[in-house]
Amino acid sequence: MHRLLLIAFAVLFWGFAHNPVAAQVPPAATAQAWPHTVARDGASITIYQPQAVDWPERKTLTARAAVAITPQGQTKPLLGTVEISLRTSTDEAAGVVAFSDPKLLATHFPSLDTRQAATLEAKIAAALPAMQTRQVPLSAILLSLNQTPVQPVELKNDPPRIFHANHPASLVVFDGEPVLAPVGKSGLSFAVNTNWDVFTIDGAWYLLNNGTWLKAAAAAGPFAPTAQLPPAFNALPTDANFADARKALPARAAKPGQPVPTIFVSTVPASIIVTDGAPKLAAVAGTTLQRVTNTPNALYFYPSDAKYYVLLAGRWFSAPALDGGWAFATDKLPPDFALIPADSPDNAVLPAVPGTAQAQEAVLKSQIPTTATLKRSAARIDVAYVGPPRFEPIAGTPILHAANTQSVVLKIGDKYYACEAGAWFIAASPTGPWALADSIPPVIKTIPPNSPYYNVTYVEVYNATPVAVTYGYTAGYAMGFVSAGVLVYGTGYYYPPVIVPGPLPIFLPYPYTYAGN
Repeated sequence: MHRLLLIAFAVLFWGFAHNPVAAQVPPAATAQAWPHTVARDGASITIYQPQAVDWPERKTLTARAAVAITPQGQTKPLLGTVEISLRTSTDEAAGVVAFSDPKLLATHFPSLDTRQAATLEAKIAAALPAMQTRQVPLSAILLSLNQTPVQPVELKNDPPRIFHANHPASLVVFDGEPVLAPVGKSGLSFAVNTNWDVFTIDGAWYLLNNGTWLKAAAAAGPFAPTAQLPPAFNALPTDANFADARKALPARAAKPGQPVPTIFVSTVPASIIVTDGAPKLAAVAGTTLQRVTNTPNALYFYPSDAKYYVLLAGRWFSAPALDGGWAFATDKLPPDFALIPADSPDNAVLPAVPGTAQAQEAVLKSQIPTTATLKRSAARIDVAYVGPPRFEPIAGTPILHAANTQSVVLKIGDKYYACEAGAWFIAASPTGPWALADSIPPVIKTIPPNSPYYNVTYVEVYNATPVAVTYGYTAGYAMGFVSAGVLVYGTGYYYPPVIVPGPLPIFLPYPYTYAGN
């Protein structure tokens, strides 16, 4: 019976894969359909499809399975349940979870008396430690997992400023009002708080857009093509920052018939919808939705309420017209969105549709930590400040944050904590020396979403030894959050950048939810 139990629980160990490897278990156990029955020496054990019960912090999985044991010479099986725990290690990139260290948590066989139940439980417990590490598909565990819903985050889901054009257009976003810095000794200044090539001299503004220069009397536009640039452009430095601008010299006149793009400018979070002419609609199979086909945006029209729906940063916004009136709509999507077939050309939007299997899987995956073990002797960080370290309070908490560095440095009590590349460091001084942190203060968890440092609340210390420390972070660290039942990007809050004034202003930006399409 001991050997039979070992084989049977090999099947349970592989249960979530729905297709155990034949070399590891008997042929009778390799069928994809459940239940699986293992027979040996006249006895048999039938194991029904396992159910994942709990997976807290994605460290240890608890699983439960119903079993039927028919001893040799008997016809009536013993019916019961077995609950085990398994240490897990997730490789999200490969989509697999490694199980190890199986332990018996509980058994329940109602037809056995106390002594018999204890004897059977002891045999099961003795069989489990002999199991070797196994890997199963991550998706199978996620679909099996019976857990309480992931708690949503209090995000800011107000729509960004949404521009629309039915002809070529671009959106230039400044992170706040334009911040200018001199371009060497050329006499030009350039905007440091945008990823566009924007220059100004003598009150005129110049923008490089797809190899074409445009000119305006103000940073907000309107911009028009120009073939004449001031001589100062010939003195642009040869460094990489201005490589694209130098390649576009001298300015070239627009080709005859070349469309003049509209340049939208915003100093607040914004996005743009561009259609090639009036919206062209195509039916979405299996639904009454219509997809707008002449745009790169995920844009739909729903005839029943005569509204457009656009997907931006994982959020749906709706409006009666493309030119305005946008409102958050993920929590009130028409039911037809959930009817989009999984094999449809529109299936890419399904993870953003509440209630779909794709959305549920994305939410569950977002809770799986990426872990790494760092050796204390090798882990090093350097924190660079613009001037002496300057700390400011995080509203609603007793924590101070360093305001003049790109690194995340928090002052809690008399200690300093830095979060770098998904790992925590600690020091007695804001300038170090820094060492790996064995633990982090619970107060870090109180940092609210309206703080640009909220994402570090998703970085945990998993284990610490004298030699190394294991850290892990979930999707929130990379700005992936659960809202209205789906995974979205960004908190939706606008975090004004830090500008350190000087002859060459220093621009220190924070994560940005919307900027472009």
